[in-house]
Amino acid sequence: MTFFRFWGIFLTMCLCICMVGCSGNSGDKNGNEKLLGEDTVGEGSAALKNRAGSFQSEKLQGDVKQEISAQDDFYASINQETLKNIELHYGESYGGPAAEIMDIVENEVFQVIKEAAEGPAGAKPSTSYSEEKRAVRELYQAYLERLSEKEQIKKEFEAWVNLVQRGKSLKELLSVLGQLMEKNGLGMYFDFSVDRDFYHAERHAVYLEQKTDFCGTELKSVYEGEESREKLHSFAMDVLVACGEEPEDADEKAKDMVYLILEIACSTDYEIMESVNPFLTFQFYSEKEMDDFCKTISSKGLENIFGIKKNPYQGIYIQDRKQLQKLMELFTEENLETLKTYVLCEMFSKYQAVLARIYDFMSLYTPEAYQSEEKKAAAFVNELLPEQVGDLYVEKYETKEMDEIMDRMYMDIKKGYEKLIRGADWLSVDSRRSLLRKLKNLRFIRKNVKNNMKKGKSTGGEASTLFRRVTEIFKEKHKEDLARIGTKNERGNTGMTPQTVNAVYTTDNTFTVTPAMLHAPYFDVAADYATNLGGIGMVMAHEIGHAFDSNLMDYDENGDYHPDWISENDRKILKKRTENMIRYYSEFTILDVYHVNGKLTCGENYADKSGMECLMKIVTTKEERKKIFENYAKIWCTLMEDQVAIMQLQKNEHSPEYIRVNGVLSSTEEFYELYHISQGDGMYVEPGKRVSVWGGKKS
Repeated sequence: MTFFRFWGIFLTMCLCICMVGCSGNSGDKNGNEKLLGEDTVGEGSAALKNRAGSFQSEKLQGDVKQEISAQDDFYASINQETLKNIELHYGESYGGPAAEIMDIVENEVFQVIKEAAEGPAGAKPSTSYSEEKRAVRELYQAYLERLSEKEQIKKEFEAWVNLVQRGKSLKELLSVLGQLMEKNGLGMYFDFSVDRDFYHAERHAVYLEQKTDFCGTELKSVYEGEESREKLHSFAMDVLVACGEEPEDADEKAKDMVYLILEIACSTDYEIMESVNPFLTFQFYSEKEMDDFCKTISSKGLENIFGIKKNPYQGIYIQDRKQLQKLMELFTEENLETLKTYVLCEMFSKYQAVLARIYDFMSLYTPEAYQSEEKKAAAFVNELLPEQVGDLYVEKYETKEMDEIMDRMYMDIKKGYEKLIRGADWLSVDSRRSLLRKLKNLRFIRKNVKNNMKKGKSTGGEASTLFRRVTEIFKEKHKEDLARIGTKNERGNTGMTPQTVNAVYTTDNTFTVTPAMLHAPYFDVAADYATNLGGIGMVMAHEIGHAFDSNLMDYDENGDYHPDWISENDRKILKKRTENMIRYYSEFTILDVYHVNGKLTCGENYADKSGMECLMKIVTTKEERKKIFENYAKIWCTLMEDQVAIMQLQKNEHSPEYIRVNGVLSSTEEFYELYHISQGDGMYVEPGKRVSVWGGKKS
C-alpha cells in the first residue's frame, strides 16, 4: 500500500531477517520493500570451498537422501529437513521460518485490529475501550463503508485535481504544491523529512532524501528497462483520462511525463543506496550554497513548499545533489503541463487505497486487490495508524515473562561485551576505555517500545469521509514532522513500531528488538535459555555489535559522528582487521559462481561475528554452546529462488543466510572444539585465514 514514508531517513543498522538491513523498511514475499531488509538466500555449501550449490538441485532434491555432516556444512546439516519441506507457492520468491513469522505477525495484527473494530458503537475512551481502539475502529469501519460515500470522495479528491489542472504558470503550480503539503501532507517531487542529525545526535536536522521511485516504480528500473517505462506510461494515461483528458492528448502528455522521469532517473546516483556507510551519503548545504545550484527554486522557495516557516539550522542535508539539480532544471514554464501530469499521477498513487473503488482502473495498480475486504481494511489501518495499532499489539501479545527473559539477556550480553573489550589487548588503554563508555551508555528500547513513536492527533478525527480522514492523518503527521524542527532529539526514537518484525541499532547508541520478533525459532518462552540465546540473544548481540562495527565505530558514546574518538594508531589496526574481514567473506560464493561482496557486507559481517564472540563469553558448557550453534543455524533457514538470490547478492549489505551461519562458525574456535573440525572438513578454515572482531593480536 503506497502512501508515504512517515519516518523519513532510517539511520539504522538492522538485523534483516531474510526479507526485509542496514538502513533500511514490512512487506510481502515477492521482493517488495520491507522494514526488515532484503537478505539473500539460504542456498549453498561449505565455507571457503567455493562449492556452494543450490539446495533445491544438488543436495535436497526429490527423494535423494544424502546425509550432510555438521563438519562439512553446518547450516545444511541442521536445516536439511526443513529446507526439503519448504514449498514456494506462486508469487513467492523465498520461504522458511522467518517468512512464517511474517505471516504469523500479519495475522496477529489483523486480529488486534478486528478486536478493536468490534467494540461497541459510539464507544468513548475508557479503561476498557481506549482512545487507540476507538481510532482503529473508526478508521477500519470508514474503510469498509467507503462505497456509500463514493461520490462524495470523488468530489473531494477532484477538487484538488482541478486545482492542479487550473495552474497556468510555474508559480501557481508551486503554490499548489505548498497547499498539498500543508493541507494534505503530500510531498510530490521531493522526499522531505525531519530526523535525528547523524552528526550531532542530540538535535534534529532537515533532510532531502534521494528520490528512489515514482508511483511505486523504482527509478533504477525506469533507467534500465522499457517495461517500467511502459508501465508508467499506461498509468499516466489512465490517470489523465480519468481527469477528463481525451485519450489522444493523454497519450502525448503521458509520453512527455515518462521522458521527464527518465531524465531524473538518468541523473540519479544509484551507488548511494548501495553505499557501505549509508549514513555518510548526506551532505549539509547552507541555504546560500543551495541557492548557488538551485536556480529555478531558491532554498527559501523549497522550504516554503515543505511548510518550513523558520529553519534554525539554516540549511538542509541533501543525499543526491545531482538528482536535485536535475529536478530544479526541469522546473520551467516549458515543462508546466508535464510537471502537472507528474503531480496528478503522484496524487492518484498516494491515495490508491481510497481511490481503488472510485476509479475502476486503479484496481489494476493495487497489489492488495486479491485480498478480502477485511484484510485490506486491516492493512489500511496498520499503514495509517501504526502507532495506535502498535500499542494494541503490545497490550495483547507482550508478557511480563517475555520482558524478564529479554532483560536478563540484555544484562548478560552487555557483560559479555565488557569481557571482550577488556580482553582486546590489541587496543590501546584509552581506546578500550572509550569503547567501554560507549557500551555503558548504550540504551535498550524494550519495555517502552510501544511509546517509541509519539502519537499526535493524526487519527483522522471526525472527518466526514474516508478521503478526509486520510488527508487529516497525512496533514497531522506532516505537522508533527515540522514541529520537530529546532527541538532537541529524543534519544531512542527509532521510528519502528512494535508490530514490525525487526531489530535495529541506531546511531544515537540505542538498539531495539520489537515484540513482533519474539516468535520461534527466535524466541520461545518454553525454550531453555541457551536456545533462546542462539536466537533472539544472537539478534541482540548482533545489534550491539553494530556499535563497534566497521561503519559505526566512527560514532562516539553519545551518537555523534566523531572518528577521532579512537586513537589514530588504533584506527590503523581496525582498518587492517576490516580488510581481513572483507577478504574472508569475499571468498564465499553462492551457486558456485557468484561471490559475496565483502566490502558491501562488512558492517553486517562484523556484527554477526562480534555477536557470536559475545555469546561464547556468556556460556561455558558444551551443551549450551551446541544449543546456541544449532538455533543460530535455524533462525537463518531460508530457501530462495536463484535469480532473486543473485539480485540480492548485488545490493544487500547482509551476506546470504548460509554464509551468515557457516562463515561465522568457521572462524569460531569453540565450534571447532565442539564438533572436532579438522583439515579436510568443509567447515575447516586455515587458522591464519580465520577472522575475529575482538580476539587476536595487533597485526
